[in-house]
Parts: sequence; structure tokens; C-alpha cells
Amino acid sequence: MEPFMARTIRANPLIAIFKNQFLTFFISIIALFAFLVILLFVGFIFAESKFVPFLLREIPLTSVLLLNAFSSMLSYRQWQYWKHIERLRIATVRGDLSLLAAEQPASSAAGLSLPCTLTFRYGKGTLLKFMGMVVILFVPYLGLVAWTSKDFMVSLLSDTSILVVVCVVVFFLFLIVSLLIFVLRRQRQIVDVTEQAISMFSGNKQSLVRWEEARLFAVYHTWGAQRNQSSLTYELSSMTDIVRWTEVVRRPGFFQMLMTSTIPLEEHVQQIQALNALVVARTGLPLYDLRKESTLDNVHPHSAEPLKSEL
Repeated sequence: MEPFMARTIRANPLIAIFKNQFLTFFISIIALFAFLVILLFVGFIFAESKFVPFLLREIPLTSVLLLNAFSSMLSYRQWQYWKHIERLRIATVRGDLSLLAAEQPASSAAGLSLPCTLTFRYGKGTLLKFMGMVVILFVPYLGLVAWTSKDFMVSLLSDTSILVVVCVVVFFLFLIVSLLIFVLRRQRQIVDVTEQAISMFSGNKQSLVRWEEARLFAVYHTWGAQRNQSSLTYELSSMTDIVRWTEVVRRPGFFQMLMTSTIPLEEHVQQIQALNALVVARTGLPLYDLRKESTLDNVHPHSAEPLKSEL
């Protein structure tokens, strides 16, 4: 048995999560599309419906179909992204030295005072952009629904003042936006670094890797920032868990919805460099750069189940 086969690392459970999400959305798309076709067929037979009026009349169902299609595409892309990362993780596990980072972090435990906590969350700018996108998408949708329900709207406006209707619409729009912002503000990633281990808390999930149990130290582009390369994701893996943290290289692009550090950018970069140096000092592991391509042949991702991969 080769020496590198003596150890194992945790396989990425996100592969199974996004694969299952994609399949769920894809099946729902097929079911909704079949239902729309049946409705259209029945309409043609009994009501001599036309295609465009039919779609306008079924706007809520059509909207759900389009939303599922978008969610399916997003889940598929993330599934493929993590499969690609997993293939490279396996390559490092199998001894591909070509994936070693050209610039290795200095080994130093003095740059970061322990214990230390790093916090990432959605900034105010991201929340404002998100609010604007919701308004831009939601207002035309309301207008289209109102236009397709002209008879109901005429009846409503004849019994109610326009001001009351506008106030109700604005109130519900404000309520939806406020709820979404509240949810996003509570979404944060907290990384705790101690003398014994590094841990990450995100949502209701927590992962922890003890320094002596670490098996892989790697870096790759953060999902959603592959094109403009505005942030990097670092990963420390053991046999049982994976801890990730983010380095924000520059401010995210206008259409990017990414978490950023709660401290100034320059201070954040220095903090990440000190953390990486500490990881090298505590674990003795080199940094692998998964932005490269593996030189090994026949490297395939693990099963999508959150099992262990051979090292």
C-alpha cells in the first residue's frame, strides 16, 4: 500500500446537498410543466383558450415554474463547482504535488493572539442591493398580475380609494423586504481559533478540526467569485470534518451577494495571513492551490455521500 493511503479526509457533504436540491427542483419543473400542458390542453378543448392569454391567466403557476428553473440552474452550477473542487481534493490526497501553492504561507504562531474570532456577514451595501433587486422584480410582477385581473381591479378600485390600495401594496412590499433583510442579517459565519483547534459556525451547523487531526490545507476561489476573483476560500480538513474561512481580496462586484468581514479590508487581509501562518505552524501542512488543474489522470469525485476519501 502506498504511504499516502494511510490517512483519510472528510468528503464534502455539499456535493450531496446540491445534487439533491437540483434533482428536487428538476422533478418539480417537470411536474409543473406537465400540469400547465394539461391545463392548456383542457382550455383549448372546452374554452378555446389561446396560448398568451392562458399564460397570463396562469401567472402564479408560471412564476413558480420559472423560479424553480432558476433554482435548479443555480443548484446544478453549485453541484458542479463542488464536484470540481472535490476532484482536486482527491488529487492532493493521491499525491499530486503540482497543486502545491506557488507561494506558501510562512510558518508562524506569533501573528495571531489566541483565542481569536473572525466574523463574516452580509454588509449594508449588499442588503441595499438585495432590497433594490426585490423591488425591481416584484413591482413589475404586481403590475402584470393587476393587468391580467382587470375586472377584479376595476371592481376593487370602484369600492376602495387608490390611495388605500397603494398603501396596502407598499406595506406588503415593505414587509417582505424587511423579513428578507432580517433573515440575511442573521446569516453569518463565525470562525473561532484556539490553542487546540479551529471551528466554524454557520447557521445551525458547526464544524471543528483539531490541529493534530488536520490532513489537508487548501485554497480555491469562493463560489460566486470565480470570475472577478474578489474572494478566496481556505479549507482545513480532517478525517471527520471540514472548516472553511474566507479572505475578501477586494470588494464584491455589484451583482455579487457575498459575505464580507466585519473589520476593515486591510486589517482583514492581515488577519487572514496571520491565520494561515498559524495553520501551517500548528499542522505542518503545506498549502494546496485548487485553482490549478491536476496533472493526475482518472481523478473522479467521491460518492456524493458525506463519507471519507482516501489519502
